[in-house]
Amino acid sequence: MIYVKSIKKHTNGTFPSGTGRGMTEGSQGSRLMTMLLFLTFFSLGLIILLSPVAVAQTEEPKEEVPDPTMDDVIEEITTNKGLIIFGIFGILSLIIYIPMAIKASRIRNMENALPEVLNEIAENIRSGRSVESAFKEVADVRTDLIGKELRRASEEMLYTSFEAAMRAFAQRTGSRAMIRIISLVLIAVESGASLAQVLEKISGELWKVYILKKDREAKSATNASVILWGGVLFTPGVIAFILGVFSGGGGAIDIDMGPYEQWFIQFLMTLGLISIIMRGVAMGEMKLDMIRAPFFTWLPWLIYLVIVRVAGVIV
Repeated sequence: MIYVKSIKKHTNGTFPSGTGRGMTEGSQGSRLMTMLLFLTFFSLGLIILLSPVAVAQTEEPKEEVPDPTMDDVIEEITTNKGLIIFGIFGILSLIIYIPMAIKASRIRNMENALPEVLNEIAENIRSGRSVESAFKEVADVRTDLIGKELRRASEEMLYTSFEAAMRAFAQRTGSRAMIRIISLVLIAVESGASLAQVLEKISGELWKVYILKKDREAKSATNASVILWGGVLFTPGVIAFILGVFSGGGGAIDIDMGPYEQWFIQFLMTLGLISIIMRGVAMGEMKLDMIRAPFFTWLPWLIYLVIVRVAGVIV
């Protein structure tokens, strides 16, 4: 009952009803894409206005400047110390993030399977089996990760106590929810309460929380992707291509970024950082996303330099 109350408190006592959820996922995604398009072309217009040589081309002769080649582009990118140093930090952040993300996914999968597991154990207990036998039977029929851990716990029960085996099982999962639930199970066993009834109640509340979480994830996944990849790939890529074409003399306006390029790169890096933070907020994965934030801050810089220089060479 304590755990049930804590779940309701965490979710403000509300569970999904399937209606009244505001605007649809599609309309939210359209609005986000519109905002990204506005940001892209607003930024481009701002650059044109600020550029000291953003003027219409005339028939006056211009000083001959050697056309850049792909070798020049490769040399500029590979010798950019700031880009390389920041890139090292970005890649290191991904190396740290990947095992943590795998662990988080492992815990999430076990927690998602927990309501079904608890319900199956409760049914076995109601059919007359002992607590140990109920756990073992569920472990034997499940092939997922939580089944593997339960089988290990069942083996440990043969040479240690039920309590010790279940506490070790909970600690191995690394899930706080699992640790709390196992503690409730052990308390119910010690107090002589109806364990089957306790497990069914916990399972029911966990199902409600699980449905609520999956519903939120489904509604947020598309928006989070638009926010992240729009800010990290789309906006830098489009602006870089347009600037590369203009700076290469391929349009009616010849733009020389000059001292403003560094300012614009900082703007794109900030946009990448904001995008990954917003993605973390939308998906409820702020801690994990902040670990890989250096990579998504560096990536727009790299994309901008590559596209703007290559576009200038092609034009």
